[in-house]
Amino acid sequence: AGGYIWHTTGSGKTLTSFKTAQLATALPFIDKVLFVVDRKDLDYQTMKEYDR
Repeated sequence: AGGYIWHTTGSGKTLTSFKTAQLATALPFIDKVLFVVDRKDLDYQTMKEYDR
């Protein structure tokens, strides 16, 4: 298993990751989902998007 998803700027990376995390938590063998970003500005942007 595993995979790679490539998106251009503004094409919905955050929404894709949110939906993937949401679907993963519905699986019986997934207890937690950890979302990691590498910059403060991405942290803010991601939280803003998730709050929608």
